[in-house]
Amino acid sequence: MVDQAFAAAGVEPEVTVEVANVGTAADFIRARLGIGFLGRFLVDDSTGLDTVQVTDYELRWQLPVATASGP
Repeated sequence: MVDQAFAAAGVEPEVTVEVANVGTAADFIRARLGIGFLGRFLVDDSTGLDTVQVTDYELRWQLPVATASGP
């Protein structure tokens, strides 16, 4: 979805690092190592983070859920 937003804007992002943990992403952003798209409800501590509201493109997060199979 973020890749689609960049493509729609005609911009190619330069991605050097991707992290799987929101806390780590926030730490990297605080250290000025890049930017990120983080949902407000996912960040426990927004200290040191500046936010910009994206208004011209609707970003939707998918949340896959896995459960154990069988009884």
